Amino acid sequence: MGAYIIIGSSAAGLSAAQTIRRLQPDREIIVLSKDKAIYSRCMLHKLLSGEHSMESIEFESINFFQDNRINFMPGTEVVRVDEEERVLILADGKKLLFEKILVASGSEYFMPPIPNFRYAQNVYGFRSLDDVNQIRKGIGKYGRHAVIIGGGILGLDVAYGLLKCGLQVTVLEKEKRLMPLQADEFASGLYENAFRGAGCRIMTGAAVKDSNINMEENIEAVLLEDGMEIPCDFVVVATSVKPQMDFLNGTSIQALHMNYHIHTVLSHYLRKTGVKVNKGLEVDRYMETNVSGIYAAGDVTGMSGIWPDARQMGQIAAYNMCGVPARRPETFIEKNSVNFYGITMVSMGRVNADPQVYDILTHHSKGSYTKLVLRDGCMEGALLLGNLQNCGVYQYLLQEHKSIEGLEKRLFKLSFADWYGIDEETAEYVYQ
Repeated sequence: MGAYIIIGSSAAGLSAAQTIRRLQPDREIIVLSKDKAIYSRCMLHKLLSGEHSMESIEFESINFFQDNRINFMPGTEVVRVDEEERVLILADGKKLLFEKILVASGSEYFMPPIPNFRYAQNVYGFRSLDDVNQIRKGIGKYGRHAVIIGGGILGLDVAYGLLKCGLQVTVLEKEKRLMPLQADEFASGLYENAFRGAGCRIMTGAAVKDSNINMEENIEAVLLEDGMEIPCDFVVVATSVKPQMDFLNGTSIQALHMNYHIHTVLSHYLRKTGVKVNKGLEVDRYMETNVSGIYAAGDVTGMSGIWPDARQMGQIAAYNMCGVPARRPETFIEKNSVNFYGITMVSMGRVNADPQVYDILTHHSKGSYTKLVLRDGCMEGALLLGNLQNCGVYQYLLQEHKSIEGLEKRLFKLSFADWYGIDEETAEYVYQ
């Protein structure tokens, strides 16, 4: 049997490796990763702040690979895939033969086309452990005033970590409020007040168009479209991400930029491999690309950027790699969860909707807020602040596109019992 090689060691990659080992005990499995450690990217802001140690954000120990007889190659970069010869070429020149591969390489931060940013020494992303280490070095080298470009969840993660380190932080968000994609106006306002209370300077409607750079190739200030100049010691870019798949690139990357939120249009991106891309690697319901034996899962597919979905995609890909048919859901529900300064939020589906087109219901109670977006008798979106008890039920309704007919009056008190003819309080069957 030939080797199954997994490129990437996060949620999708490791769930796939574990599943393959369970299904095929004797299969040679190799996991390649540019990272030198296994860690949760979701907790990088707590690592930056000093609230968590490196050990506490590792979600698998090195024993995982030994216990599952998996050859783990950390700090290994793939530079090219030759699908005709079934060979991976590594950065050090080595070649690895494969029978099938899973591309689970995730995403990387997208550098917006702002003058001077691409070659400045003090501009950082925030997607990896290396980014955290570089920012820490930058604090000591350049100074303690950070400008963060992007006021979405990623930008607020960075802001939180740097504020906890005692830095002066300015967040620039080009839209009119924070987290414009994940939160509604009410939720955005709560988080904005919390961050301002922690000492953060927040500027909304602030689009960056240029920068000033000194002789040492360091950004000294960013310039907004309205002409305002914001001095800084270093910059963190937290606007959007793109699929991490340069090793599949046969020619130059072509991308369509829409206000820094990247939608990747790649006409010749994978010309040498023949693998098609859209806003990520294009896969069928079995997680296989159009090239036989090459699968993809997780962020790199562009279908979903959340941890549980990545794990599910990795497992489904592994089943199919091993000849066990399994299909992914037709769609993945967009879901985000945050917790800043004791304010917890989960948002799913469409949370910012036109009230002329959708029915919008809200419920306020002490310490909590729930917003439901409905259309044609089905749920299209849900946002919960504080009390997250009904997250699972709402996600079920969204994913399965279940009708809520007859339940309209108790939408804020739903439970799974409502779909199984069971009285929630007595646990007795109710004739329907």
